[in-house]
Amino acid sequence: MGEKEVLKCVYEELTALGINYYYMINDSSDVIYPYVTGEYYEYDYKFEDGSTSGEILLEVWTRKAEKELIEIKDMIKEKFKNYQIAISDNGMAIGLSISYLSKTPRRTEVEGLKKLEIRLQINYWESE
Repeated sequence: MGEKEVLKCVYEELTALGINYYYMINDSSDVIYPYVTGEYYEYDYKFEDGSTSGEILLEVWTRKAEKELIEIKDMIKEKFKNYQIAISDNGMAIGLSISYLSKTPRRTEVEGLKKLEIRLQINYWESE
């Protein structure tokens, strides 16, 4: 347990918000804007409380108005402002906390393409 549950949870929550989400790369044959891609970075360290932490980098892309980026950021920020869930499967359990950290606008090299980066803090605890 751990990484798979984190990725599944983020995917399910973003999809439930109506966000067009892909892990790592938008590999669809017909790109529809806006969309979000995500990457997961996990720190290989167990803290004193037994938790593992990491970050999700979400990149929001659009060719329309910057307003779309801000609206998606606001939905994600609201969803993950105090998000906690317990997941159990086959006798194993995980406690997962996801927190909105920050947003950063980014320039792109492609004319008309706009991008916003969002960082989410991940903490989880595994048990049997």
